[in-house]
Amino acid sequence: MDVLLSLPIVSYFAAPMLTSWSTSLNLLFFYMTWTTLVFSHSPLKIELVGTLAVRIVFWLVPSLFFLAFDTLVPTPPRSPGRRLSPS
Repeated sequence: MDVLLSLPIVSYFAAPMLTSWSTSLNLLFFYMTWTTLVFSHSPLKIELVGTLAVRIVFWLVPSLFFLAFDTLVPTPPRSPGRRLSPS
């Protein structure tokens, strides 16, 4: 019975009740911001800037990160008797 009444379990079940207003307000502010953005810019501008932003964030930034990692981190030395491919 002590396990059922412990604080972590109570907070696990009480957390959604306590944060529901916060989530609703966040969704409301997101909706208001999105509506303002859509009404204040042309559809072409939203499409082009949105596509460019997604490509930069999800393709260019990770690509540059891994390129920098490959360039800056030296490769480990190989032992003289070890081959990369079987012959």
